[in-house]
Amino acid sequence: MVKTLRLGTYEQTSFIAPDHLKDSENDLVITQDPQASKKIWVTNLVAGAKIYAIVHTKTEDNIVYKIPAQMVNGYAITVGCVMYDIEEQKVVVSINNKGNCYGISQSDYDKSVSIGKDGIKAGDIQVGSNGTIKGNGADISKDGVKVDTKKIMAGVQYVGQKAGSDKED
Repeated sequence: MVKTLRLGTYEQTSFIAPDHLKDSENDLVITQDPQASKKIWVTNLVAGAKIYAIVHTKTEDNIVYKIPAQMVNGYAITVGCVMYDIEEQKVVVSINNKGNCYGISQSDYDKSVSIGKDGIKAGDIQVGSNGTIKGNGADISKDGVKVDTKKIMAGVQYVGQKAGSDKED
């Protein structure tokens, strides 16, 4: 039997967002849409606004919701996802960071794969014949790891623990 998202209140453990969106001290609240069984509402993530999300994938361990494009309190959401870990009772919400929600959109799979003298390229990831790896804001080479934090931490990243559940140490 596939479990479902625990509706209710989540206490913030981590929140990265543009300064103008971090005004709320309220806990995140997730509610079921009264008319659509695959739709949830996420409240208090973007300055008290309500954002909706639709079920994308369910497994025994987690549930992933897609946040469709929408405008909330003057903030344009172009891509987003809600990921819920059933065992840990944790929710992760990512908005406007395509890398965090990779695989939710069909366009993520429409990119070609090529093999050539310079290495392998699959979508936005390139593995060079010299062993370098580039893509999605991180480059790995013999010189070390370079991370484009602006790209990796773009948008809104929220991690919360179900209120009343055991917290991590």
